[in-house]
Amino acid sequence: MSIQTDKKKKEILNNIAEYIKEHGTKLTDKFYYWNTYPVVIKDICVSYVVYNNGKIEFGDFTSVHNDGEYVDDGIQPSTWKCRKSEDDLSSLKADREYLESTFKGMKITDSKNLQKQWKE
Repeated sequence: MSIQTDKKKKEILNNIAEYIKEHGTKLTDKFYYWNTYPVVIKDICVSYVVYNNGKIEFGDFTSVHNDGEYVDDGIQPSTWKCRKSEDDLSSLKADREYLESTFKGMKITDSKNLQKQWKE
């Protein structure tokens, strides 16, 4: 990819990251999630957009820790199941448009003051 397209992708990702930190839920200093409404990113629909240790990820939480132990409260970093990450999307125009439309949808959804999907 060119330096210009990489820069555009990084700008969109930074905007999403800041938005999640401001409008999402903080679990740790390096893990935030946003889940007001499901989002479609490329070819999948997920319930959560996450800022995880400096990266944007799309996925869901499970009721099982990464070590296989069942938990009642599935919303914690150890139960995060990433289905797509920023690394799965190129900086080409088509993938940047997926990111831009997802970000736009997140802001529109929040502006409608919808309730979060699940209790936190």
